[in-house]
Amino acid sequence: MNTSNPATHCSRRSFLKGIAAAGAAAYASQSSLFGQSLPTAKWANQIGMELYTVRDLMETDFEGALAKLAALGYKEVEPANGYNNMSPKEFRAMLDRHGLTAPSTHSQPTLGDGLEKELEGFQIMGIKYTSVPTPPRPIVPGRKPGSGMLGEYFQGHNSFTQAEAFGPRQAPLTLAEAQRRAAELNKYGKMGKKFGIKMLMHNHTGEFMPLTDAPNRTEYDVYLKETDPELVAMQLDLGWATIAGQDIPAMFKANPGRYELWHIKDMFGRSEEHTSELQSHSFIS
Repeated sequence: MNTSNPATHCSRRSFLKGIAAAGAAAYASQSSLFGQSLPTAKWANQIGMELYTVRDLMETDFEGALAKLAALGYKEVEPANGYNNMSPKEFRAMLDRHGLTAPSTHSQPTLGDGLEKELEGFQIMGIKYTSVPTPPRPIVPGRKPGSGMLGEYFQGHNSFTQAEAFGPRQAPLTLAEAQRRAAELNKYGKMGKKFGIKMLMHNHTGEFMPLTDAPNRTEYDVYLKETDPELVAMQLDLGWATIAGQDIPAMFKANPGRYELWHIKDMFGRSEEHTSELQSHSFIS
């Protein structure tokens, strides 16, 4: 953890203002996130809302929550809690009613024989990036089954209420396991390409931990090196990467063009093991 990193002390609101001002240079060259003031980039309107943030509202009024986001000025959303049991055409029509698009999703398809049909539905919905279900990490001794979203893989922690489930509770991987996952991303990326869809790789903190049998490498290193940029986009979660001690501007400089989507969030209490997360994601696609 690098407490001297300037991104550490940058709130989400001020960060968004900064990237809107410096967007043209940051996107074109990916050489700086905090450059001098420039004309507002045309992609500034692509700052959207990760719908996990408003999941509680959507449980009681799915479309009403979208309408409120649209009224606030959002143009893009990223589903994270399903599609309200709507068909792809119905979901797309609902987005259209509110002037919204969903270029990416975390409500991933189900792997199996019906995957291509789901990707075809995503194409109808206007989705261009999707995550795929992540294989479970190695079993952690003492884990408690049924403890919430992915909680059974993270010592029983419930990621809806305990953000450390995606932080220091992640179990490290072997090099072979990381390479297998990279190969799977490429495989599903080839399937998605037929529908104009890329796979996205979203990070938390565990991806930056040393591999168990290759301590000079990380899971994230493997994904960058072994996934095809034509098939797989890196969705960089700036908050979790910062918690993991990464130098964000340096990452952009070292990997131009790979970070096609970002998650931006405010955090507090990050000096403690139980790092709490204000679920105020935003993303750029």
